[in-house]
Amino acid sequence: EQNALRELVASAVGFDAERGDVLTLKSMAFEHVPAGPEPIAPGLIERMSLDIMSLVQLAVLAVVGLVLGLFVIRPILGSAPKDLAAALPAPAGALTGEIAAAEAAPAGASAIPATPAAAPLQIDATAVPETRSDPVSRLRDMIEDRQTETVEVLRNWMETEQDGAR
Repeated sequence: EQNALRELVASAVGFDAERGDVLTLKSMAFEHVPAGPEPIAPGLIERMSLDIMSLVQLAVLAVVGLVLGLFVIRPILGSAPKDLAAALPAPAGALTGEIAAAEAAPAGASAIPATPAAAPLQIDATAVPETRSDPVSRLRDMIEDRQTETVEVLRNWMETEQDGAR
């Protein structure tokens, strides 16, 4: 068995007797270690194996969470205005939602003022047929009947949105 091991080690290390290499192989028995007392089970702190860097990361994460909670989320949730429409000023030339039902525009006349800031939007309610009770259907019918006015309202609305964003 020792000869087989000697040949194995010699081939692994590139043994060459002509160079003067020497190979020594000894067989030794393992020492028997007497059994000692049972080791003590590690406590909770020893099992967690926390190091300084993980404690620092945990502290930084707690501080960031606290800052977000106190200075970002709490003001957003706590100071929301009761009436959002009253809190925001209406932009110049914005649609006010007023409908002039009593004023009838002549046929072919536009109910939209020449300049959007000059007057609120006036919609002639008598020109829209009351055939449907659904407001969305009535709005679609009105848009189909007055395509040029609809395009003009949308164009003015988009221009005021862009002016406010600049």
